[in-house]
Amino acid sequence: MGDRVELPNGAWAELRDPQALPNRLRLRAQRAHAATQEGDVDSWAAFSDALCGVFVEGWSYALPLPGDAPASLGDIPGLAYDTLALACLPRYRASFLQADPTPEARKDPASPFGSSNGSVSPAPTPTPASSDPSRTTSAPLISSNSG
Repeated sequence: MGDRVELPNGAWAELRDPQALPNRLRLRAQRAHAATQEGDVDSWAAFSDALCGVFVEGWSYALPLPGDAPASLGDIPGLAYDTLALACLPRYRASFLQADPTPEARKDPASPFGSSNGSVSPAPTPTPASSDPSRTTSAPLISSNSG
């Protein structure tokens, strides 16, 4: 088991170690992340749900794990969902190799690592936001299953 995340009202979740994440699970999250390029709420909700399904490997709720039954996420409290989704996001980023280009690669204008001026552009990362619209500055991380 990975790290324990404390959720509101005394609940908890155990999250997978991102370094040990099987590629088949990482691909599930990548596909959901790619769909967020559409920018709609449903795609962001699907990405949040996918992250929770990929990283949650145990929890205190008397519900099936979200990796086995994604609809379970619709039955947990909203603040717990937000906390869980925000805890999963940095683990998703950490599941990828963080390449540190060599000085030679930084000088090569044809290099995928950066421009000839030595600057390296970081990979774009999604900005997590609360499902509370009054605190939202970008697409919300909300569950489409919260009916």
